[in-house]
Parts: sequence; C-alpha cells; structure tokens
Amino acid sequence: MSQKSLFVIPECYIDTVLVEYVLDMHVNHQHSCNNVVRTMKERYGDGFAVGIIDNDKHGVGYLSECSLVAKSKHLEVFKHQNRSHFIITVTPAMDGFVMECAKEQGVNLSDIGLPTDLKSFKHVTKSERMPFDKRFPILFQAIKDNEEIVALRNTLGYLCQEQYNVNLATVRRFFQ
Repeated sequence: MSQKSLFVIPECYIDTVLVEYVLDMHVNHQHSCNNVVRTMKERYGDGFAVGIIDNDKHGVGYLSECSLVAKSKHLEVFKHQNRSHFIITVTPAMDGFVMECAKEQGVNLSDIGLPTDLKSFKHVTKSERMPFDKRFPILFQAIKDNEEIVALRNTLGYLCQEQYNVNLATVRRFFQ
C-alpha cells in the first residue's frame, strides 16, 4: 500500500482497516462521524470526498443534505445534493457487519483467533492496536467474496476512479 487516498474518510479503526484492504491504499482515518463530516466539509468543501460512517448513532445532520443512491441490507450510499460528496453508512456498525459477513461466508472467527461474540469483538476493534492486528487481513481475505463486501469494494473503487464523473446508475448496479 504505497498510494494514499485522503479523500476517502472512514470513522473508526475497523472501518479504516477494511477500506484500506478493499482499496489497497491508505485512507484518511477520523475518530468519529462528526470528524468525518467536518473533514469532508472543511477540507474537501467543493472537492470530491467519500465518508464511511457507522449508522449506530443518531443520524448525522449532513445526511439531510444528501439523497439515497443505493442500499443493501447493511450499506447505504448517499450523494450530497450540491457537492461531489458521498457518504456510505454501515448498519448498525462495521463490527456487526463484518461479523455477519463472516457468518454468511461460513468463517469461524475463533479459527482466526478472534472473539465470536459482538461485545468481545468490539473490544478488539476499538483498540488502538487494531490496525496492526494480523488477524484482520486474514478475516478480510476470508470474507472478500461476500455480496456486500463486493458491493462496497466496487462502489469505493468506482467512486475513487470517477470522482466528479460518477454515474449514479452505475453505483446502483453494484447493489443489485
């Protein structure tokens, strides 16, 4: 991972590590939904930006300025009405999403050395050491073919490539 994509802005450690895995590049990690939105507005005001946030808290006000583009069971893609800003929300949060993807793919987290209950799993993913935890690339490799992981990878890759020329119909196709 030698490339950086600072206009891709995930909110927490597991979001950041998963997004870096699917894009194979470094991204602009922030520590909260509010920091993601603040970075999008202040640093990338009229520029291109993609925020990735958990949908486990009260709605982010910035979403009221956006329209829903595409949706799956756990992912929603929003586009700002006047800017080249996109927000991807993960319901209810990335930790549970990743665990459910693992379950759907028949991956036993304990075989990788990870906790199998959400509370313990969150304890690992909230640690500042999480980005250096060698178990997560193994987990992400095991779930890379999950339908929603594929939709996330395709959407992020497409948005990063097209930036100001995004065709929303193409984004919707990733979720069909």
